[in-house]
Amino acid sequence: MHYQLGEYALVASASEDFSLNKNPCQHNIFMCQNISYVNNWAEYFILDRTTGKPLSGAKVQVWDQRYDTQEENIFLKNLNFNRG
Repeated sequence: MHYQLGEYALVASASEDFSLNKNPCQHNIFMCQNISYVNNWAEYFILDRTTGKPLSGAKVQVWDQRYDTQEENIFLKNLNFNRG
């Protein structure tokens, strides 16, 4: 299956009619694009998905998302990997 470039939502339900009265629904937002990446811990390689060649000038930000059960809140942290 081939999707056009863009942003999509995948919605899942155990109920055929997706009724919230019968069961919860779940969703996930995802992007279809021509960019891919490979990483080895703090080293990231940004690639053209079609050719596999590196994308020159690409910049990367890595974020960690955590849920704090005591505060009942989601926290984002920029990991700021430094090259050196």
